[in-house]
Amino acid sequence: MARFINAIVLLAIFVGQASQARACPFCESTTADQVRAGIFNSDFVYHLGASFAPFPILIAILILIYYWPSRRPPDLEIDQLRRDAHISESEHA
Repeated sequence: MARFINAIVLLAIFVGQASQARACPFCESTTADQVRAGIFNSDFVYHLGASFAPFPILIAILILIYYWPSRRPPDLEIDQLRRDAHISESEHA
């Protein structure tokens, strides 16, 4: 029953939005026709590609940063360094 109510509410939202879009005073004007002609012209694919081109590059940079090996020594070397530091401190005391 809850799914049915959710479907009815969703349908009501879509119907309400459609009437608002139909009431838009600019959508059927000459300005809107000029804007659509300027967007969906022969350069549309080029501009779309230019808009999305940075995303693969940024994703590649993020992947490199995430998977780049760390510069700290492995845990075994850290333990050895701690032991060496402890030995050198006891020698100086």
